[in-house]
Amino acid sequence: MDDGRVLFGAADHINGTARARITKGIGAPGDVLLSHKGTVGKVALAPDDAPAFVCSPQTTFWRTCDQERLDRRYLYAFMRSPGFHQQLASRAGETDMAPYVSLTAQRGLRVDLPPIDVQRSIGRILGALDDKIEVNRGMSEALEAMARSHYFARIQSPEATSWPIRQIADVATLTKGVSYRSADLIDGGDTALVTLKSVRRGGGYQPDGLKPYVGAYKPQQEVNSGDIVVAQTDVTQAAEVIGRPARVAVQPSFRHLVASLDLMVVRPSTARISREFIYLLLADDDFHDFAVSYTNGTTVLHLDVSSLPTYPFRLPPPSEVRSLTRFVGPLFARMDVANSETRTLASIRETLLPRLTSGELRIPRAGRLLAVAPT
Repeated sequence: MDDGRVLFGAADHINGTARARITKGIGAPGDVLLSHKGTVGKVALAPDDAPAFVCSPQTTFWRTCDQERLDRRYLYAFMRSPGFHQQLASRAGETDMAPYVSLTAQRGLRVDLPPIDVQRSIGRILGALDDKIEVNRGMSEALEAMARSHYFARIQSPEATSWPIRQIADVATLTKGVSYRSADLIDGGDTALVTLKSVRRGGGYQPDGLKPYVGAYKPQQEVNSGDIVVAQTDVTQAAEVIGRPARVAVQPSFRHLVASLDLMVVRPSTARISREFIYLLLADDDFHDFAVSYTNGTTVLHLDVSSLPTYPFRLPPPSEVRSLTRFVGPLFARMDVANSETRTLASIRETLLPRLTSGELRIPRAGRLLAVAPT
């Protein structure tokens, strides 16, 4: 699960024989999924077109049995509210194990039930924001896929076999992020760390991975919009993050962004290549396979940082790089606009959600606020 979505493509798969042996945890479209063990409190809504799926022992599905009493989109909204997460937090530490909220404890959690018409209105308002965010996300993914496809077509072209083989260190500088202490992560300043959580599974940037930061850092560890960072650490057992790149985006809440120790900043060191080319080079599956081959660790994966500079690739002539950049540059610019709008919509959603689910904000007022949101 990630940002309210169920990542079916990244999930483990089982065959029909194994599925036939499973008698519980069988999910369905419209279920609200909750992570209840280890990482407690991730919430996602299974879409109407969800494939057949079952929940792992770390995940619970919550299902609305009577839509006339409990609207499922309202339930999804309520389970993302601060009040619900306070309940989860109070139960997560009841054992000596890793954070865990048992099924029995979950059955004792409270769900506020306003009148059904109010529930549906809350679900529609927040759902409209969720849907627009999902449209933007899908557009960004399509634009990136187009850029990657164009890049792949060029590097697989017959003329590419004549391009010289170089290493990343020949064309780029690689800077390790800053090592920090927990005491440096304090609110109130104008600087934030770009952390491992800023890199999505499979690559790409997510702004909610930022952490306020007041510690020292070197000038080259500061990153700007469009700079590229690569994950050097991973806590996913499928190595979905390590070796994956992200293009950093500006964040209005902070004047300065600094890469953390879990990231490597990669910048062009010569005018013959561009940031767009470097990003697509690092987003290629060949690079990820290379990075994984230099990874060690069990619970936490670590990339041998000395390997990154040695990654070999075919370097196109400057004219080819310019042509590639002219094609993909506008695609990335459109992605940046969509992602900026998504951040605005998400901010509106996070402002409305607790006020709507607590009853502090009435529906007509919320509707007027939504009417001025980007469309």
